[in-house]
Amino acid sequence: RAFIADVYSADFVSDMMVLDEIWMPQAVYCRAAARASRQKRRRSCGTRRSKATRAAAKDAMQASRGALAGMEHHLGLPPTPAALAEVTVEAIQQLGNLGTHVGSLALQLSESVREAGKLAGWTVHDLFAELLVPALADMQKQKTRAFGVVLASTKLLWVLEDWPDPDAARARRLSEFVTKTLLKGPGDVLPGAWLLGHLRLDKQLDFESELFPLLRGNQQALRIYCTCALPSEQHRLVRQVVDEGCAAGTHRERREALALAADLISRCKMSREDFPEVARQKAINWFCYVLRSLSAQAAEDLARGDPELL
Repeated sequence: RAFIADVYSADFVSDMMVLDEIWMPQAVYCRAAARASRQKRRRSCGTRRSKATRAAAKDAMQASRGALAGMEHHLGLPPTPAALAEVTVEAIQQLGNLGTHVGSLALQLSESVREAGKLAGWTVHDLFAELLVPALADMQKQKTRAFGVVLASTKLLWVLEDWPDPDAARARRLSEFVTKTLLKGPGDVLPGAWLLGHLRLDKQLDFESELFPLLRGNQQALRIYCTCALPSEQHRLVRQVVDEGCAAGTHRERREALALAADLISRCKMSREDFPEVARQKAINWFCYVLRSLSAQAAEDLARGDPELL
C-alpha cells in the first residue's frame, strides 16, 4: 500500500500507464492466460471446420466467377448505379446458398466494376463518385445482402495513395452527396463515416459546424472515422469529445464521453499526456475498483486528501 501511495501521489494525472505498471505482473499473467485459452479454442474447433470452410469458400469463388462473368458489359456505358444493384442482386440469387460468402462475391464484383470503369474511360475518382457511392446511397434504404457486397467491393477498390481527389470541385460534390444521403436520416451512418475518412472528404467540411455534429451521436461512427483520419484531425476529434464530456451535466455522461476518448486514444496510439482529463477519470475508475479489497483507512490513505476521491 505504501508503494502504491507513493507512485499514485507522485504524479496523479501525468500518465495513465503509471497505474497500469502497479499491477503489471498480474496483468501480464492474465492476458497471457486469456490469449492461450483463445488459441486453444481456435485450434480445437479449427480442425473440425477448416476443410469444410475451405471447400465452401472455393466453391463460392468459382461460382462467383461464373455468375459475374462478363458483368462489366451489363452495367451500361457509362455504368449506372441501378444496373450495378440489379446485377449484384441477380448474382446473389443465382448463387443460392453460396451467396452467403460475401467476400468471394465482393472480390469478383470489384474486378468487374474496375473493368467497367476502364471501358467507360473513368478514373478511380470517377468510379467512386459516379457509380459506387450513388449505388450505396440507393441500396442503403433496404440494406440487403447486395448492399453488403457492394460496400465490400468499394473497400476492396480503395487505395490510400489515390486520395484525396485532386479535383476539388468533384470532391466537394461527393462530400455534399455523402453528407445528405449516407450521414443523415434514419439509416445507418457507418458507411458514410467510412467514406468520409478514407476518401478524405472531411477536408471539404468545417469540423465544428459540419463534421463533428454529423458523427457526435454514434460512437461507432466516431471510431471508424477517427482510425482513418489524419493525426491532426484525430487529436481535434478527441479533444472535442473530452471537452463535451467535461461540460456534461451528469457524471454518467462524463464517464461515457471520457471512456470513448480513452478508447480512441488507445486505438489511434495518441499521446496520453495531451489529455489529462482522461487520465484523471481512469485513475478514479481504478480507485473505485481497488476499494473492494481495501479497508476504509487504507482507502483514505490512498486518496491522499483528494476531495473528489474522498
